[in-house]
Amino acid sequence: SDDQGVGVSAGFVFSISTLGSLAGTFLTAFYLLPEFGTQTVFYVNSVLMLVMPFLFFIFGKKEYLILVLAIIFFFSNRGAFKDPGVIYSVDSVYNYLEVVDFGDFLGLKIEKRLPFIYSTFPKEKNTRNFLIYDLFAAPPLINGAENNLLLGLGASTLPRLHRNFGQNFPITGVEIDPVIVDIGRRYFHLDEIKDMNIVIEDARPFLKTKADRYDLIEIDIFRGGGEIPFYIVTREFFELTKRRL
Repeated sequence: SDDQGVGVSAGFVFSISTLGSLAGTFLTAFYLLPEFGTQTVFYVNSVLMLVMPFLFFIFGKKEYLILVLAIIFFFSNRGAFKDPGVIYSVDSVYNYLEVVDFGDFLGLKIEKRLPFIYSTFPKEKNTRNFLIYDLFAAPPLINGAENNLLLGLGASTLPRLHRNFGQNFPITGVEIDPVIVDIGRRYFHLDEIKDMNIVIEDARPFLKTKADRYDLIEIDIFRGGGEIPFYIVTREFFELTKRRL
């Protein structure tokens, strides 16, 4: 009967939906995020959401859809597998670290399979890399900060940027990984930055145990690829941070 047909169709749709949810959950958690990182997965998903309806309504053929999606996937991930000019690599307790020579500057990578660069150091003075970093110089110009807390020191990109802009306030740099600090000293001239106190500690316990207050607090903490540790995107973490301002 017609009622039976409706029931069969509805059951089929729900079964496909359930299988898709299961596949998406396990595929994302156990393969996509560990292999490619959050940023790449979000980027590819965004492109797919835009491209698939367009192709379906324009062409109406699955062959075109599969071909275009394969091309998008390839080009969006091909840079993640390159290792240009690795001059030093080491495993720390927290990360796999590489110092990469990009020609004009050195870069620090924390995940071999992904292209993210966490710290840079120009080989020639007055050479500029990644101009978007300059935005970090704006807040102290606005509020006239006289001291700075940097959560996530890395190998010294942000402290160096402040010094390049003539912002000579004292900086407290908190870094959980001592190997990164050692790399900063060996390859990124970290010790040349004056009036900076380096603290090897996790950011959240640091905020809990230290009562010092700061005019400017910068949070530059990542883990693996483009992933932010879950415990620093909680309400409690930002309440701790606010109390130190």
